[in-house]
Amino acid sequence: MKPDLQDSGRLDELDLALIHTLQISPRAPWAAVGKALAVDPVTAARRWQRLTDSGVAWVTTYPLLTPEASPAIVEFECEPGRAEAVAEELAADPQALIVEVTSGTRDVLATVCAPTATLPGYLLRRVGRIAGVRRVAHYPITAVHAEGSTWRVGALDKDTETELGSGETTTSLVPPQTPRLDDIDWALCDRLAADGRLAVTEIARSLGIGEATARRHLNRLTKSGVLKLRCEVARAASPWPAFVWYLARTRAEDLAKVVRSLAARRERLSVTQIVGPANLLLGFALRPADLVGFESRLTARLPALEIVDRRVVQRQVRLFGRTLDARGFAGSAASIDIRRTPPAPS
Repeated sequence: MKPDLQDSGRLDELDLALIHTLQISPRAPWAAVGKALAVDPVTAARRWQRLTDSGVAWVTTYPLLTPEASPAIVEFECEPGRAEAVAEELAADPQALIVEVTSGTRDVLATVCAPTATLPGYLLRRVGRIAGVRRVAHYPITAVHAEGSTWRVGALDKDTETELGSGETTTSLVPPQTPRLDDIDWALCDRLAADGRLAVTEIARSLGIGEATARRHLNRLTKSGVLKLRCEVARAASPWPAFVWYLARTRAEDLAKVVRSLAARRERLSVTQIVGPANLLLGFALRPADLVGFESRLTARLPALEIVDRRVVQRQVRLFGRTLDARGFAGSAASIDIRRTPPAPS
């Protein structure tokens, strides 16, 4: 593998297999990763270091997932030439977890999350006052039927996936029972948002706490499902570099069957139920050649699904704990402590 990964834009089979392995088990020990890939653990660790140093791949996390958090999809219509500036300003907010510049009838699409009590104020007094924004529309998220942590680059065979413990294709993001959270939990989450494979010793040192305390908090959060990690890959280096959001709707009586079928698709990245003119937001990672004809093939297989609108992602600006550069490679860390007050509008 060459050092100039961003310049070459190419990942070899071992790179992709390594990413796939960490998509299944983001904090797997290098010994387990090496065994799964039939390589020396040192080789696997060195490969991963190259990928992260180049911003090609990284492990991040969601904010701590509790019933008190309210997520929503927010779309922005911007003044001409202002979409990137709006997206970059929005990406500084801990509440703006995914921020993308898109084509279509809206210029910026964001997934936001805030404590239920503060979400209305955030939407009314923060996002709507960003310079260059003409119009804002938001759609509450009512259910997540499949999400990005279960998407795979497709480099491992089914037997290897099964050995690694990957049988899940859908997930419930918010666990039924949530432990009591404190400032250490949120600070730990922020550290893992920047580097999801950060060693417990480093977490403890950065937080100024004992290693045993850090390990206890980490184990409690992961076992309860409140802390959820995911391995990301820069779209420019992925075999699936194109990304499309579809706003769609289906009748209530067809919903369960439709979302099961969508969640099982290879290209599916997320299936989210929303409140609005459309009741589903669907995200698909595609090859460029698939952009032509994919929508018609999708609706032909699912006649109960009606596509209302679509957004092709032109640039990803933020993805959870990382801001991204103009090519979509990981840049600086971004806080996902949704309790924090966002910056004042420019």
